[in-house]
Amino acid sequence: MGVLFHIAGFSYICTGRKIITRQVKKYWKTEKTAILLILTGAVLRLLAYVLVQYPTDDALITLRYARNLADGLGAVFNPGMRIFGTSAPLFMLLNAGLISIGVEGILSAYLLNWLFFLFTCILLYFFVKEEWGRGTATIALLFFTWNPFFHIFEASGMETPLFHFLFFLLLVLMRKKAEPFNLSLVMLTMVLTRPEAIFYDASAILFLFYQNWKRGMKTLLFLGLFSFLTALLIYGYYGVLLPEPLLAKKDLSDVIWRLKMGAMGSLDTSLLSQYFIHPQGGV
Repeated sequence: MGVLFHIAGFSYICTGRKIITRQVKKYWKTEKTAILLILTGAVLRLLAYVLVQYPTDDALITLRYARNLADGLGAVFNPGMRIFGTSAPLFMLLNAGLISIGVEGILSAYLLNWLFFLFTCILLYFFVKEEWGRGTATIALLFFTWNPFFHIFEASGMETPLFHFLFFLLLVLMRKKAEPFNLSLVMLTMVLTRPEAIFYDASAILFLFYQNWKRGMKTLLFLGLFSFLTALLIYGYYGVLLPEPLLAKKDLSDVIWRLKMGAMGSLDTSLLSQYFIHPQGGV
């Protein structure tokens, strides 16, 4: 019996390999230019991380929260002080997951941002291709992957690539007429990544009402329910609803100032180690 299971498993693996190989060959034949643009963009992004490192104060605050959470001290800037000082709680949670498995400091943010950059390139290309054709999609992808401003700015370690990914995911889901439940979840995660996403969500809901008022109303109700539950969770933990990053920055304003004035363009490990020191000792 065991031999039969081994034979069946081997046959499934071989079949899966053939299917994957066939799909890869198909996409390489039809989307060679797009694949090359994405690969070169990925290399340029890695070079930016290596050559243009300048973690901003907001990125470092989020990473401090992530590190404390990964260390079991809670989602706080300083242990025992529940200050809601990060405006990107979703990005903080993702970083905490990577830090907990050994991906330290700014590297966790860079790894996440690099992956979300790749996912965004794929979503961007296929969304524009379905709307306006392959030529327009290729131009859009060329601008997105080879634009030096994007690569330099996103070497700051902030959550922008995650927001880009969620934004294009929302566009794709709206085009595919996804269920209101799924749309509302993506809208909520956008707000938990960048607070100003509330304006994007409002625009999307207005568009849904214009297309189909019932679908728009369902999405709005789901989003309201999820937002209410999230607000209860945040208020129950921090005692406030809105982020207060200035309170988090206050404790280490000197380090932040020196990072801004003296570490732009290079990763000053001594300053970063000061920034990540816990009050009770240890880095």
